[in-house]
Order: sequence, then C-alpha cells, then structure tokens
Amino acid sequence: MLSNLTKLNGISSKFSGIFRNFTSKIFIIGGNAGGCSAGAKIRRTSEDVDITILEKSQFLSWANCGLPYHLGGTIPNRDNLLLSTAEKFWEEMRIDVKTGNEAIQVMCDENKIKVYDHNVKKSVIYDYDKLIISPGSYSFAPPIKNIYAPNIFSLKTINDLDKIMFFLSKHSGIKKVVICGAGAIGLESAENFMKLGCEVTIVDMEENILPRALDKDFAKYYQAFLEKKGLKFLMGNAASSFELGKNGYANKVVLNDGQEIDFDLALVSFGSRPNTRFLANSGLDIDKQGFLNVDEHLQTNYPNVFGCGDIVLCEYLLTKNKAPNFLAGPANKMGRIAGYNSVVKKEDRLKFKPILGTFAVEAFGIGCAKTGLNETECKKNNYSYEVAVGFPLNHVEYMPGAFSVASKLIYEKGTGKILGGQFCGPDGVDKRNDVIATAITGGMTVFDFEQIDLTYCPQYGAPKDVVCQMSMIACDSLRGLSKNISYKDFLNKVEELGQENVQVVDVMTPKEYDFLHFPNSINIDYENNFREDINKLDPNMPTFIYCKAGWRGYRAYRILKANGFKNLYNITGGIRFMTQDKAEDCLNQDPNFKFDFK
Repeated sequence: MLSNLTKLNGISSKFSGIFRNFTSKIFIIGGNAGGCSAGAKIRRTSEDVDITILEKSQFLSWANCGLPYHLGGTIPNRDNLLLSTAEKFWEEMRIDVKTGNEAIQVMCDENKIKVYDHNVKKSVIYDYDKLIISPGSYSFAPPIKNIYAPNIFSLKTINDLDKIMFFLSKHSGIKKVVICGAGAIGLESAENFMKLGCEVTIVDMEENILPRALDKDFAKYYQAFLEKKGLKFLMGNAASSFELGKNGYANKVVLNDGQEIDFDLALVSFGSRPNTRFLANSGLDIDKQGFLNVDEHLQTNYPNVFGCGDIVLCEYLLTKNKAPNFLAGPANKMGRIAGYNSVVKKEDRLKFKPILGTFAVEAFGIGCAKTGLNETECKKNNYSYEVAVGFPLNHVEYMPGAFSVASKLIYEKGTGKILGGQFCGPDGVDKRNDVIATAITGGMTVFDFEQIDLTYCPQYGAPKDVVCQMSMIACDSLRGLSKNISYKDFLNKVEELGQENVQVVDVMTPKEYDFLHFPNSINIDYENNFREDINKLDPNMPTFIYCKAGWRGYRAYRILKANGFKNLYNITGGIRFMTQDKAEDCLNQDPNFKFDFK
C-alpha cells in the first residue's frame, strides 16, 4: 500500500503537466481564516500561480470560536474543530501547505522570507513574487507575578485547548475556576467549566462585561441572567498577582483591592495582540501598536505585499476610524480580497469595505448581540443621538415559546439615521442584529424601518417585528408624540432638579408595584381607572412615567399630555432597565411572570 507521501507525489507529478509555466510564486504567511481564504481565492482566480502557505502550528485551520465548547463537551469530538488540512488543500486546490513552518524574517527589498521549519529544526529562505501576510494574533499576557504557572492557561489555539484538556484529564479534583476577562471567550468558557461541575468566578478590571461591545446598562441586564445561572463576577477589579501553593501550582489570585480568590485552574483572557514581531526590519509600515498598515485594497507600502486578518486595522463605517477587530468574519473577507488582489490587474482590484463591529455571544442559552455604535462610541464621535429601549416578543404570544427580546436602538437626533443596536434573549437576537447591521450599512433611518416588510409567521415573528416596534418607539419620539428618556438621564434629571421637585409615576398594577418600584414613586394603575385618578398628580411638575417595559408608560404619557401635562417624560425600557442589579428578581418573581404588550 502506497504511503501518503507517495500518493501526494504521484498526484503532484500528474498535476505538474497542467502547470507547465507558473506566472508567479505566491507565499502566504499564516493559515486559518485569513490565510486559507486568501489561498483558496487565489486558486479560484488563477490556475497559473504556485501557492504556498506557511503555518507555524501543526494545524492549518481551526475554529477559534468553537474552542470553549469542547471544554464542557458541547462539541464532544475535538477533531471537529479542525476545519481543513494540508492534504485537503493539496488534493482540492494544489496549494502546498507547510505546517510547522514559522516565518521568522521578511526581507521585502529582496523578496525573500526566512522560515524556521520546526519539523526538521532548520531554517530555509524562500523567494516570492507576491506575499500575503496573515499570521493572526496572540493572547496578551500582562506582566503579572506567576502568570505562567502550569495551571494557568489561555485559550486561542488548538494547542491551548489540548493543554487544558490534558490538565483536566490528570486532575480530577478541579472544582474552582477563575477566569480573568469578561469578554466572549471568558463567558463561553465559564459556561463550559460549569458544565463540568466547577464553581466559576470571572474577574475583570472593567465595570461591565463585554465592555468593548455593550453599554453598561445593557451589559448589566445580560450579566443578571448569567448570575442567575450561578456564574460569579468581580467587576472593576483586576488581578495583580497569582500566588503559588506547595506543589508549584497557582492556588489563588490577588486582586487590586487586596481580595484573594482560591482556585484550582485559571484561564486568562486579557485580549489579543497582532502577531507582527517577526516583521521588524522588514521595511513594512507597522504602527506603534504592531498593526500592519494597508490601503483599501489591503496592499502594504510594498506593491507586491498584502496583509489581512488580525494584524490589520479595520475602518469602521460610522466613525471612519481605524481600530482592531479580532473576529473571523472580517478576517475571512479580508483574506478573500487580499488573495484576489494579488493576482488581478490593479484596475480590477477589490476594496475591503468599512465594517460595523457586528458581534454576538451566547452563554447558558441566552444570546447577546451588538452592531454599529453604542452610546459611549456615539459620544466619543460627537453624534447627537437618542435611545429607544423595549422588550418586544420574539413572536406572537399565543404561540408556545414566546418571550421578550431586550432591545436597544440608537439613532441620530433629527434625521433618525440608525446608528446601533443591542439585543438580548434566548433566541432570535442574531436575526434582529443582522437586520439592523443591514440597515446601518444602507444608511437607513427609523422612518424607513417603521413599516419595513419583514417576515411574519407565528413561529418566527409578529406582524410588527421586534425591529419594527423599536423603530416605532423611535419615530414617536422624533415626531414629538412621546418624550423618551433613558434611565441614566432620568437619574441625572432628578439629581439636577431635586427629588422633591419632580413626580415619578408608576403605572403598573398594585401587585407589580408592591413587588418592585422606584423609591417615592406614585402608583396609578394604567389598567384601572387611570384617567379618573390622574387628579392625584400636579400637571405643572416635571413628570416621569414608567411601567414594566415602556408600552403602558407610552399610553399613559399620551393621556397625560392630552390633559395638559407639559413637562413630561417616558422612561424608555421601564422598570426592567431601571433595576439592572435586580433584573433577575424582576424577571423571575414567579414561573408564569411575563411582560405584556397590551
């Protein structure tokens, strides 16, 4: 029986008749999302080029985003995370993949790469006609004492995953896990460690989870669900050192405020850095953060060298600023464009278009998604904006499985141009997030979305879908039918005017009011003689209305407005967004608790 090598050599010999004369030799540094996409696109575009991919690890392409799910057995077969192989790339596309080959120096003026082959422990120099650089990023580890202890891990590669799984297989008594970093990897890993029966605590120096994506109020809302599942958080408190036990393993983390947390295993997820250190002295234009500068065609300052993936800054559509994006979506698209542009005429090159930073994460069955700008980004970029918060049902209420989708829509004052969206719920948040991403890309406004014709089917949506209802809230505000105010702006107003100079009106039922209400608020039940009872209120005082989620508050607002109340506000999102720290109580006061939208 022929060996694999003999088989490949036979294929190569047969194939060489097709490629009699290569027009150019293209090297790609790095596999995975960017490099593999580049190589595949080159081959689909041209049969006349010699393509070689150099990959430092022994794995050509793996699912970074799937790594946490093997920890807890959601993805039981580790090999399912391997997306492609060197053999497959050769058999299907005649692309030569050299795994275990690390580019250690690039000499752009000479069109040469110095490569260290870990398989044979020697260096070799290759010539190239075109070069695509996509080595990805590495897990950042700050200089914290004992951070390299043998039971402290990162999780970015298959090798990282294998190390954790081997450790777990040899240490059956792992009960306490500390995760440093409340980003997506941290949350997803926490869920999977908890599936193994571990007690998990997440520590982060930021005040809220997913700090680069979500606003604080929305993050607090999502965090409340995760805490209800048993996940513990210590936010606004960074790790300052790890302490070692007698066996040489770390056994506690010391925080900035002096708190100490015992653990058996720690995962550090502080973020990523571009893997461009080997490009020093290459002649390539690299910024102070280590990112490779490219133009809109992904070309570097050398016309025959292109860059893509994690090492390249992305332009963001609404700010025109360039910033990192370490997600597979942009990396795959960049790889495709870099590959295409490396083999076509200059006038035929494609542009890599600005992105939105569209993002989603899921933990414990609850998804959270964001696209476009959040409020912090709006302020930083001088957008004059308004916010609508609501809890529309994912589909019609009479269909089993109906639930509220926490929704936040950010739009420009005056024009109604959609700037951003955030969504949270058990299902369908990705769908709504993608619709808003499409709207932002198309420059659409909430007025366009007020009547947009989206799919209606009882199992999938409602006649007025989530995004339509959110746009209606925004349109009512822009037309002056309701003066919406966010909870934090409401608190600022109360502080500015003084509690004694405002009236806060709770329009929920007495039962709901007794369960949870804003201090010193006046309860007038919207559903029971509301019009008759408004004489309890002073029409001349600044008046702030709230209900569970905003819908009854809006109707009460219209009634009070018609009865001469002038200085009137509806707190968007209602009590659900007024009590982020107690959101889990508000959501689960009894098994049948629902937020109605009558």
